[in-house]
Amino acid sequence: MPMLPLRWGGAMENQTCTHIDTRQNWGDWDVIVAHELSHSWWGNATTCGLLKHMWLNEGFATYCEALWMEHAEGPEGYASYYRDYIEDVYLSHNQSHNDPVLDPPWSRIYSPLTYEKPACVLHMLRRLVGDEDFFTILRTYGERYKYTSAVSEEFESVVDEVTGDEYSWFFDQWLRAPGHPEYEWGWSTGVGIDSIPVEIHVMQTQQWPPDVPVFRMPVEFGLIEGADTFFVTFTDSLEDQSFELMRPGVTVDVVFDPHNNLLYEVEQVGITEEPTIAAPTFECPTICRSSIDYSLHSNPHSDIDIVLYDVSGRAVRHWNNLEPQGQLDLDDLSSGVYYLKVLEPTLGVHRIVVVH
Repeated sequence: MPMLPLRWGGAMENQTCTHIDTRQNWGDWDVIVAHELSHSWWGNATTCGLLKHMWLNEGFATYCEALWMEHAEGPEGYASYYRDYIEDVYLSHNQSHNDPVLDPPWSRIYSPLTYEKPACVLHMLRRLVGDEDFFTILRTYGERYKYTSAVSEEFESVVDEVTGDEYSWFFDQWLRAPGHPEYEWGWSTGVGIDSIPVEIHVMQTQQWPPDVPVFRMPVEFGLIEGADTFFVTFTDSLEDQSFELMRPGVTVDVVFDPHNNLLYEVEQVGITEEPTIAAPTFECPTICRSSIDYSLHSNPHSDIDIVLYDVSGRAVRHWNNLEPQGQLDLDDLSSGVYYLKVLEPTLGVHRIVVVH
């Protein structure tokens, strides 16, 4: 591996003899070697048939950096490198957001538009089809077009062939259209005894440039339920969309895309609700012993129902037809954390700690 000042800067593969410019602070030399060495397959043995399809060379090689980190440091190394040195590089490069990966402007042939963004596309494709099909796709594509050239459509046809499905919807939005989704989302929980509704509201707000599409992608959510997390995936394909599911226990938080499957920018917002008159409020102490005093203020209902859940989401107490003020008996409960839910939509869930 020669290390010397290069007239053009950067690094270059040369049949297993990678040249690296010593004037640049690369940090981890291994990933640079992995990138350049991978060009022996993606760029040399098989190369892009058109310059505007440069992603087949540089996007593949950039993704191989993450694959090397997965080999060297395991799934956590892969996830960390992908997030910090591939995904974030593209998202922070605003000039790359206005043009498609295929047929980019001449000035951006060698930019995050052909390096990092298509590496993100490969990451998302892998998550969609699974590891077995993904690596079969790479092997099939590499063998079929060895010592010749290929264009993007030929790679895409290999994807369809191996998976037995049709993925033009995926490549059209990620390669032929510019940008990425910008999500705003929020969640709320309702009331129930045997099961509790959870609503997730997702909006796509991207507006730059005008031809950025509404993206169709499966979006995963992690519902935190005490000590457990329940994962669920919905296909988001509209500008404004809501999803509802019923859960047996209390959902205390929801995480958007917990496994970083997608490329996006995101902001969590609350779901806007119509104002209600004299909305009631509920008060109770956080730490209690054998009993708990409660008060319902402002426009109280004549009857109140309260359910108490343990951290696993199991209902352990249910009090019916309570007065606006009163006391709940907790004497025979074990010490620990519980969630007290007032069966009134505006009152939410209250976390309490029982101490004996």
